[in-house]
Amino acid sequence: MKALILNSGTGSRMGDITKTHPKCMTEIGGGETILSRQLRQLAEAGVQEAVITTGEWDQKIREACEGCGLKVTFVLNPRARETNYIYSMYLAREALKGSDILLMHGDLVFESRVLDDVMASPVSCMAVSSTLPLPEKDFKAVIKDGRIREIGIQVPVCAGLMPVTSGRQMKRIVSMSGAFIPQSFTAMVDRFGGDDRAMSQAGILYTSEQIVDLLANGVKHIHVYTMNKPEVARAIMQNISEIWKYEVSRSIS
Repeated sequence: MKALILNSGTGSRMGDITKTHPKCMTEIGGGETILSRQLRQLAEAGVQEAVITTGEWDQKIREACEGCGLKVTFVLNPRARETNYIYSMYLAREALKGSDILLMHGDLVFESRVLDDVMASPVSCMAVSSTLPLPEKDFKAVIKDGRIREIGIQVPVCAGLMPVTSGRQMKRIVSMSGAFIPQSFTAMVDRFGGDDRAMSQAGILYTSEQIVDLLANGVKHIHVYTMNKPEVARAIMQNISEIWKYEVSRSIS
């Protein structure tokens, strides 16, 4: 199996962060960059070869891959600014012949267990994340019955929110899912989780703020799971009543 890592983009949307290096060489902690982490994870998973598409940052990426432990083939897209990653894949077609392909975008940061699950699949598969709302220009997927039915930038986002109204509920969710919990939310549960009424109010306010953030960033479809607690739904709607009226009036006009 060969890994195909797409790194031909300029990373211009990241502004000053990518003025002196490509997006994949952004440091993410522990002395690693996105690229060095991906290469390490591939080596640990038993992948021996990688094909990396490059663009304007070709030389820097080549230098960053020295001594990575993988056999790396670089494919330069000289028209990276006027084309897209599909064209980069087309240019890499000869280097990919005769092998299964593990396709990776060069700006992805993921846990090694995600890679392990993909590698263990007996059929072609794709890994997607549902932990955070996505920006409007990011790729999104529609999942139905455990299968990806649609994928693309224009796929409408439907965010799912579940207000956490008790500390016990939060502990149960984490133990069952192994989910990552943002520090701000953890601090809230630590502070108010011992009092049901305080935690309920804090959870409702937190969800209300999430809804405002989603609406402000262009997400038009939001599903709130209140778990047969109409009082929670009522409190959230009271918190965002004027905002909701404004959004409805915009959609009508």
